[in-house]
Amino acid sequence: MIDATKLQQLIEIVELMRRMCKPSSTARKGSEHASLIEAAKVAEELASKTQLLDIAALANDLLSECAAGAEALKRQIAEVESARGQIFERREAFSAAVEGDPWRYAPRDKQDSFGPFEIMHTRGASVISFSGIKLRSLSYPTGSELAAAVRDERSKLEAESDAIKPHVLAHLRERQLTQDSSNWKLLQIACPDRQGRPPKGPALAALTYALMRMVNSREVDSQPPVLNQQDDAVSLPDIEMGRLRRVYVIALPRATES
Repeated sequence: MIDATKLQQLIEIVELMRRMCKPSSTARKGSEHASLIEAAKVAEELASKTQLLDIAALANDLLSECAAGAEALKRQIAEVESARGQIFERREAFSAAVEGDPWRYAPRDKQDSFGPFEIMHTRGASVISFSGIKLRSLSYPTGSELAAAVRDERSKLEAESDAIKPHVLAHLRERQLTQDSSNWKLLQIACPDRQGRPPKGPALAALTYALMRMVNSREVDSQPPVLNQQDDAVSLPDIEMGRLRRVYVIALPRATES
């Protein structure tokens, strides 16, 4: 164990060396003589402290302590990876952690679905995605850690989609005045990210989530794309079952036009 007093002395020496290398406030103001006097005092204090400390011995102690600590951490990492690298056990623990949740969990080969979320597993990680958009990656998670992360992502998307919803409705009402409907491409332009650009990544996930909730609750009507609209359509998961539907045309129901 490194002597704490000696380590504190070493820290003070490093701080003095830093002061010697950094121009003082008086030097920056043009007082060269005052700067030289200050530097001389720092040098004397540095010499005095260095004499009282066997830096070479402390360095060897520090090196040994760091090496031992690194080896201990490597062993802990190996133990964690061994214990958490079993995908089957991770899935079992996740299933138990989300039991009773309104979203349905369905394990499938290496990729599972939890409500509208996709969860891709490898030995070393689990990746949470929504409609093909990556939300979060966890390294060697336990089932309970994965469940907590999924619920956290769901809470964030719900809050973000609540904030986006009024903009979606305003856009659809405006479109009804002239065109009667909108589409996914126009909706992305009408609901840009915070920099005013078409949404990508988390912003696109939030907009997609908002539309998914509105389509599933029948607050808006939707139609699938025809052949030449496929590239501009969006895949919306079923909020409970995770099944995908392709959507291009979006409009308010006729009953809400007024």
